[in-house]
Amino acid sequence: MFWANVVISKLIDHNGKHIGFAKVTRDLTERKAHEEKLKDSEEKLRLMIQSVKDYAIFMLNPQGLVFSKNEGAEKALAHNNDAALMDIQMPRMDGLEAVKVLRSRNYEKPVIALTAHAMREYRNEALRAVFLIF
Repeated sequence: MFWANVVISKLIDHNGKHIGFAKVTRDLTERKAHEEKLKDSEEKLRLMIQSVKDYAIFMLNPQGLVFSKNEGAEKALAHNNDAALMDIQMPRMDGLEAVKVLRSRNYEKPVIALTAHAMREYRNEALRAVFLIF
């Protein structure tokens, strides 16, 4: 299958008389294939997140607002939890930024940082962000 974008433009001379057409065709086949792969990948991620029942997964927008959560998150919100675990190396908004948002919204319970990143300056930054344990 071949995907294309075709633009046809009317050509006129300096007197405004129609003298023909110009056509530009762009091959979109590769772009469409990438879009399909991305769509499939997003669907697999969505299904994986939905299948997790014992752990809370929240998806945040760039402003730190929850725009999606799984069943585990719904369960967690229904209970009075004693603490939150935070992966501090998340994409888009890392855990340091996320905990700052939580604190700005008066979340006062302990937030425990999890990471495979063991550099001392990152640890100190996490503790300054009011994580309980790093």
